[in-house]
Amino acid sequence: MRLLTSIHLYEYLIFIFLLDESSVIKVLLEHCEQNRVRLEENVLANVRKLVSPYLEKLRFPELGVHNRNIIEIIESRLEELTSPFLNRLTALHRLLSPREIDVAVLVREGKTSKEISELLTISVSGVDFHRKMIRKKLGLTHEKSNLRSYLLSLH
Repeated sequence: MRLLTSIHLYEYLIFIFLLDESSVIKVLLEHCEQNRVRLEENVLANVRKLVSPYLEKLRFPELGVHNRNIIEIIESRLEELTSPFLNRLTALHRLLSPREIDVAVLVREGKTSKEISELLTISVSGVDFHRKMIRKKLGLTHEKSNLRSYLLSLH
């Protein structure tokens, strides 16, 4: 009987060892995913904060057609680089309009309604309307949760 108990103990220890390895792998994978999301968010935020404002300043009527086309190409390439978060947001929430997605991205970056209104060239009340519609479409109307916190939690 003692031999049987030793075998069960051995099997149990092997099970625990394998379970621990599985847990470690799971934690490592989760950590890698979090790092990937953080890197993606940083790229998106940096492009919007450090590059887009300068491209916007280059848009003026005296600019030739050729130069305007170059700016549009640059913006297009930047959009391709920063699209993973946008794709997830649109995939998860197909109900959001393109303008609501623009507002959601900027809210997620921590921009105020005033800053968003200046960036998107719409009124502050227009931004507030879009925020309200985003909250409604995401089911956050009766909750006290912060819209930015919710958007940051999306992976």
